[in-house]
Amino acid sequence: MKHWLPLLAVVALSVAHNTHAQTVTARGMVFHDRNHDGIRQAGEEGIPGVAVSDGQQVIRTDDHGTYTLEINDEDTILFIVKPRGYQVTIDRLNLPRYYYIHKPQGSPDDNFIFPGVEPTGPLPEMINFPLYPVEEPEDFTIIAFGDPQPYSRQQIDFFRREVIDPLTDHNGNTVGAAFGISLGDLVGDNLAYFELLNQAQALLGVPWYNVLGNHDMNFMSGSTDQTKTDPDKYSDETMERVYGPLTYAFQYGKVHFILMDNVKYNGFTGYLDGTYEDWPDGKRSRPGNYESCFRDDQLAFIENYLSIVPKDDLIVLGFHIPLNSADGQHKIPQTDRLMQILSGHPHTLSISGHTHYQKQTFLGEETGYKPDPALGKLNQHVLNDAARFPKAIHHHDNLVTVSGSWFGGTLDEEGVPHTTMRDGAPNGYTLIHFEGNRYRTEFRAARRPASHQMTLTVTEPAADDQPAFLYANVFRGVQGDKVQTRLRFGPTTQRAPTPWKDMTYTEEKDPLYLQLRERQKNIPAEARSNGLIANTQTSYHLWKTPLPNNLPKGTHALEVRHTDLFGQVNIDRYTIRVD
Repeated sequence: MKHWLPLLAVVALSVAHNTHAQTVTARGMVFHDRNHDGIRQAGEEGIPGVAVSDGQQVIRTDDHGTYTLEINDEDTILFIVKPRGYQVTIDRLNLPRYYYIHKPQGSPDDNFIFPGVEPTGPLPEMINFPLYPVEEPEDFTIIAFGDPQPYSRQQIDFFRREVIDPLTDHNGNTVGAAFGISLGDLVGDNLAYFELLNQAQALLGVPWYNVLGNHDMNFMSGSTDQTKTDPDKYSDETMERVYGPLTYAFQYGKVHFILMDNVKYNGFTGYLDGTYEDWPDGKRSRPGNYESCFRDDQLAFIENYLSIVPKDDLIVLGFHIPLNSADGQHKIPQTDRLMQILSGHPHTLSISGHTHYQKQTFLGEETGYKPDPALGKLNQHVLNDAARFPKAIHHHDNLVTVSGSWFGGTLDEEGVPHTTMRDGAPNGYTLIHFEGNRYRTEFRAARRPASHQMTLTVTEPAADDQPAFLYANVFRGVQGDKVQTRLRFGPTTQRAPTPWKDMTYTEEKDPLYLQLRERQKNIPAEARSNGLIANTQTSYHLWKTPLPNNLPKGTHALEVRHTDLFGQVNIDRYTIRVD
């Protein structure tokens, strides 16, 4: 059951504190809202042991469900961490409402194109949070979206067509998902599109959690005296108004999800020529002046929260910019510190978006991730493969994006661009399946069957004395996976298939994507969306093998078999004719 309530219904309205103090004491109760009105009534008991936070400190409610916490009196979002077996208030757009925004003077957004938070006034005397008991299984599935990132209403239509429609059944229900997460770049700079995006995602009928990306910020922050001293602090005012805290946590089953803003905005740098469709101001502020980091308060929040989390539970972190960026504005200097904090738990995963390609990375002792083997069974998520992972590793998964090549490319017969990602993988989304503290991921291509897990192509020989190569772009593959091929001869040869043999992992540009981009250069602009597909990126899930040059004449099938990190097997085939 959903509990649709206005956000402010969770608080008492009497005022008790001076708003000019640097800190103020927040008090309240987390309670069982038996009559589902969002307001604590006599007889509605408190719930003990629920974590309450201001984004750095973490305390738990006492035996009566009450809490007391000193918070910043100028700008704080107070929130609870959804515990296992309970649901928070879910609004009519399926957005979780588990927080109270305290900004007595409101956002310093006088020069902003997109508004922030209206003044909230003095802190209420009591800030109470309702919870609702629910059945919560240990086995469940979630949906993860990377970078929906629409820049126009038409691209919001593409978003709905590509992922919202296929994810719902004929009754409008999302098949098999407990909730969803979007990993940043929810929109493309136009923050007014949050509303249209939320309306589309609400059709999935499950709670939806959101992360800030570098295209979700107020780029005017830093353009005024009020904001130029700390432009990053005020760059997320619109996101906070719509979604609440941007570093927060919640529990479902034996899994603790910690979602974070890891984009630091360095301030307003001027305007660009021209505007996007629906841009609400004549001037478009320039994007791009950002870097990636984890702030001290965020790391303190994670450390404080994990101190009360059972060691055997699974920890899943989600943020926008991946951990595997090597240098420049995308390198996260605090990665080692984060890994040290996570070392108290042997079962961890982190997921990200941003790059518009897929890359899985394993971080170990060299980055500070060193769980004590005495904590329990390590590497459960990779089938305890001691040969491949002799020591504990943290799995970071940079996921597929919904927008692919930013909704670019040739329009298909339904008027939707194919928008293949720049590593040759199709755009789409990820399903993450949880069983207790174990997990496995599943790639889903937009508007394609679940079986579409790789593309195969054969390249022309570089010279007469050189072989042709079979390439397999295995979308969820990662170096070390077993990718094999065999030849199934045509019916005229009456020969048995060849034995399976290993293909060779390679890091290069997908030849099929290179061909696709070249073809698009000759297609009229009116038959494309948003120009050409993106420039080609090295693929980190590509395998190849030379073809024998003495194949018999006839039509044959090249079969490729991939066994992934979790033991899941996918097979595809590519037919060839030899004259």
